[in-house]
Amino acid sequence: MERDSFVGALRRQWWVILIAFIAGFGIGAIPSPKKASDAVSSYEATHTLLISSNDPSGSVVSDTLNLNEIQLLSTAGQVPKKAAARLSEPNTALLVSQIQVNLDGSSNSFTISARAATASRAELIADTFADELSKFVVTRQDEVREQRLTAATERLDVLQSNVRELSIQIARNPDDRIIQAKLDAATRRYSTVFEEFDTLQGQPRTISLVTLESAEAVPVNQRGLRAPRSRVTRGLFLGIVGVVLGSGLVLLLGFLDPRIRRREQAESIFGVRAQLTIPSSVRVGERLVAVRRDRHDPVADSYRALRSVLSLANSDRSDRSIAPITLLLSAGSGDGKTTATANLAAAYTETGARTVAVNTDFRRPSLARLLGAGDNPAPEALPDMPLVLSNSVSGLRVYDERLTDAEASPSELARKVVRTLPWLTSNYEEVVIDSAPVAMAAEILELLPVADTIVVLIRLGHTKIEAAARTAETLRALGVKDFLLVVIGGPGPHDDAYYYGSTGETAAFDRGRGLATEALRSLKARASGRSGRES
Repeated sequence: MERDSFVGALRRQWWVILIAFIAGFGIGAIPSPKKASDAVSSYEATHTLLISSNDPSGSVVSDTLNLNEIQLLSTAGQVPKKAAARLSEPNTALLVSQIQVNLDGSSNSFTISARAATASRAELIADTFADELSKFVVTRQDEVREQRLTAATERLDVLQSNVRELSIQIARNPDDRIIQAKLDAATRRYSTVFEEFDTLQGQPRTISLVTLESAEAVPVNQRGLRAPRSRVTRGLFLGIVGVVLGSGLVLLLGFLDPRIRRREQAESIFGVRAQLTIPSSVRVGERLVAVRRDRHDPVADSYRALRSVLSLANSDRSDRSIAPITLLLSAGSGDGKTTATANLAAAYTETGARTVAVNTDFRRPSLARLLGAGDNPAPEALPDMPLVLSNSVSGLRVYDERLTDAEASPSELARKVVRTLPWLTSNYEEVVIDSAPVAMAAEILELLPVADTIVVLIRLGHTKIEAAARTAETLRALGVKDFLLVVIGGPGPHDDAYYYGSTGETAAFDRGRGLATEALRSLKARASGRSGRES
């Protein structure tokens, strides 16, 4: 489901971030302790090794081991494994994480530092690693020397065999220059390898590690977190933390918000573009008829714009003798559907069109009360027909079966309305139907097939995303693809699009009318086809 964006949530709930900042600043401004406490949490011990060599020149060098390899050997391979075995530590990696090694080439020294919870444990770890490293360095150099001697011996055997074979061939063909060249090359390679072998057999240059100082643990003091000394600095710091936490809370609230907050959300759910936006100037649940001849404000003019768009949609109907049926739908209760029905009917009536407002929300009927329907029946009404005059809108008729039948079920009354619609369309020029919420009533299925134009209303900040999604799925399942999406609760009173009737700025209305033309072409075709079937 389409959720509200962070920017939209921030515009509505900026006060959450402000409160979080004030709370953080207030907490940070509380006086801090004079001194942070010190705590001994661990001990550190360092074992120091000197690196020596048997090289006659006094240089620290080895024929079989690079000096920089000592640092690697102390933390990877056999040394950590043997140290872990001696210390009965099953996790070698954990043990290695407790030590730090350092090679000082200028003083030819190598240090192993260990940190542990107790002094004895820190000393034991450092000394164990130093001992295992010293022994492994000696073993490693001997192994490398033996490997090189073995490899050189094997190469000498191969080259000697090659020289012997070429010597036999040259004895048979003394004038063969190719064989002679091969023999010379093989002889040179043999001489080179033999010199390397002779060098390896001599006294090798090796290095050794000698303990200079065994490990001795010292306590490690860790100072507790010190807050800034300035109360203003602390307040600003915690205020920023509060802003971050408040922003996260706003983001979470926006994600969990079950209601439609933006026009784009409604368009995404229904898959169509909202062509009209009716500004909301009343509270949710408050109803009034805004369309009057003496009133030209954003709310009233927006309903007149809706009337113009619907008139445009129905202008190409082939049978103009039958009134078009406009059905207003909404996903849930309180979305402004009844108010929109009353105002749209009033907008038609002020043009002189014979208009009837029909109530089909029999569970919570309020259309007749909103339009001030009294006991005065319409002169043209048939006997026992609940068709009365509106006291709020002069010339408007109100048809409500619930006025005379309080016991029948909503489904029975809906079917009765459907049977009466042919008479209403024949005697009036506009029929506007107020229906029950799609997500809450099944009788809406009786009205969808007979409607010429369908208007789906979404009230920003009130219509729930889940209910709107169910409504969109219901319309798609019933094959209803052509409908007008209207959003209630949009631009404020300074939007020029709602002042064309009073200020003369017709450009805004023309833009809205042109925008609606393309989207309602399918509605025209649908209405024209229905009129043809009725004729």
